[in-house]
Amino acid sequence: MVFSGLIGNDFTVEIIDVLGRIVLSKSIGNVTNTCQLQLSGFENGLYSIKLSDRSGNHLTEKLIINK
Repeated sequence: MVFSGLIGNDFTVEIIDVLGRIVLSKSIGNVTNTCQLQLSGFENGLYSIKLSDRSGNHLTEKLIINK
């Protein structure tokens, strides 16, 4: 998964399963344009992906993994 158009510092990315469990949490610093996450180890299913910055702003989107 690749995020484009991100510019800034100190983002946190969380992948959350349908039961509400955080299955991945990664802090990302000094993003200049893109961020790439390796999701090949995840099982097929529905997840949420949440991007948060230090200011408390966040974006949550649906993520479907179907290999």
